Amino acid sequence: MVFTYTTETAGVGTGQTQYTINFPINVVCDILMVGGGGAGGKDIGAGGGGGAVIYGTNISIDSGSYILKVGNGAVPGETQGKSTEGFGATILGGGCAGNAEWGANPTLANSGGSGAGGKAYWGNGSSPSTLVTGAVGVSTKGTILTTATLYNGNVGGTAVQQVGGNPIQSAGGGGTGAGGGDGNGNGGRTGNGGAGILVNITGVDYYWGGGGGGGGYLSTPTNGGLGGGGAGQDNISPFYGTVGGSSYTTPILMNGGVGTGGGGGGSAYTSTTAGNGGSGIIIIRFLSSVASVSGNVGIGITNPVSKLHIYDDTISNTKLIIQNNNISGSPSIELIRGTTGDTNIDYKIGNYGGDFKIISSTSTGDTDYIRITSSGASIYGPTGSPTWSTVSDRRIKENIEKASYDKCYDNINKLELYRFNYIAELKNINKDQKQLGYIAQEVQNIFPKAVSSQEFQNDNLSIADMLSIDIAQINYSLYGAVKKLMEIDNNIEARIKNIENLLNSSNVIDTSSNVIDTSSNVIDTSSNVIDTSSNVIDTSSNIMDYSSNIMDYSSNVIDTSSNVVDTASSNVVDTASSNVVDTASSNVVDTASSNVIDYSSNVIDTSSNVVDYSSNVIDYSSNIMNTSSNIMDYSSNVIDYSSNI
Repeated sequence: MVFTYTTETAGVGTGQTQYTINFPINVVCDILMVGGGGAGGKDIGAGGGGGAVIYGTNISIDSGSYILKVGNGAVPGETQGKSTEGFGATILGGGCAGNAEWGANPTLANSGGSGAGGKAYWGNGSSPSTLVTGAVGVSTKGTILTTATLYNGNVGGTAVQQVGGNPIQSAGGGGTGAGGGDGNGNGGRTGNGGAGILVNITGVDYYWGGGGGGGGYLSTPTNGGLGGGGAGQDNISPFYGTVGGSSYTTPILMNGGVGTGGGGGGSAYTSTTAGNGGSGIIIIRFLSSVASVSGNVGIGITNPVSKLHIYDDTISNTKLIIQNNNISGSPSIELIRGTTGDTNIDYKIGNYGGDFKIISSTSTGDTDYIRITSSGASIYGPTGSPTWSTVSDRRIKENIEKASYDKCYDNINKLELYRFNYIAELKNINKDQKQLGYIAQEVQNIFPKAVSSQEFQNDNLSIADMLSIDIAQINYSLYGAVKKLMEIDNNIEARIKNIENLLNSSNVIDTSSNVIDTSSNVIDTSSNVIDTSSNVIDTSSNIMDYSSNIMDYSSNVIDTSSNVVDTASSNVVDTASSNVVDTASSNVVDTASSNVIDYSSNVIDTSSNVVDYSSNVIDYSSNIMNTSSNIMDYSSNVIDYSSNI
């Protein structure tokens, strides 16, 4: 956990940011605390001193709440960087360099975690005090960090007097690892800031609390001390020395590095702006693992209550990182129940080839149960289809009623399906392919409960109320619409069946008063035909009748068909027709009737050709008139009782 200076929250004038940290249980950790750096001085000013440092490993911290205060770096003109406090310890800020103008009597360098450097003075000025370098202050450990190492720091460098108009350089500020460099009057580079102390608590070797470099005139600019010390400035090119490197953050020109406790650099001749001191810091690193007597392993905790117990304070964003440095690897977590070779269903969770997967694993193989693709566009189940199961037990439901299939049908009928591409700014969607889907705004008008809103933001796109669709509501309505279509289909099928039954009936009974048939072709395969119509008029071109029995009680029959063929009637009986008139048939051929019995009162035949192959012909007609051109009668027996022939 890292605590830095942000704003003054510990009280007006404190220059500290306050935090409260709570440990619900006892912990063992490493702790680093650094005071704020001292500021440099103006106008060939000296470098500021670095803040003091305390570092302890395997520090036992009892459960409870603790107040931490992180000090800010000083600005030119102040006396000292702000202290950093916590766990009963007070770690001083670095001393500030004197901030007087050139030519005036130099002000004294201030003490602190590390002392400031001494400021050079003008030869024509009054003799300065013999104390031209900043001293080391006294920081305290308190009672919790008694085993930690306290680096109170070092003194700043000593100043010199300028001779005539020769080059001159002020001294560097002290660092926690080394004292500041002395000034010079020969144009060289000696007033560098003192180096800080090396502490690796972040996994990287960093120096902390470096001193700032001194300012100069006609000299080679000075360097800041390792660990965030600001560079010194000179009035000739290249104007600035090198900032103190190997630090938690990199200093900018004369300013000490943020969070390093580095001292500020001194400015050049006539420059009124010197470097600020770098702010302090507190870093807490929990012990990587602790094994308890029960065999449990804890990270950041001394008494783990499970096989792996990881603890972190809520101030920072807690993360569990599983990293594989091999680009072809698949970092994952395996949840195994029983032995590794059994048939129990175990699970694996991790990054597999860029896809996030939850895998069901047995001794016979693995099955992807959930897979989120690397593009973020799809979530797949074990069958490869994007479906989910939801709880649907009747015992957990109430107010159950049948849905309206009519409403489902109407809603689906209103809903439009579109093809589209996602915009380029939506990076986590496969935007290069055409998609099928709905428009959420339209769905909202039809299925308001199926649409939700949430904030969406990435590097290129920000939407405060991004709409999403719960497709399950639409799927259920689709089912209802299909049920409605099935009802419509069933009704149509029933009506068609009724019509078919009427058309395909074995018995046809016609009691109409008038029957008029003008069809080109008439084919009748009914088993029985009974016709009691008063009038029958048939003008069909062709008539084919395969009926087994024909009974015709019509009063009048008029047939103007061109051809009449009767090849199947076993019996033809006409007992009611008063008149039978055939005036149009060119040919009348009867080749199959076994018996022809005619009781008609009048028979008039004007056909051109009459051919009769009947076995028996019996005619009781009162009058027979035959004007046919040709008559051929091959009947075996002919009996004619007609009155007139």
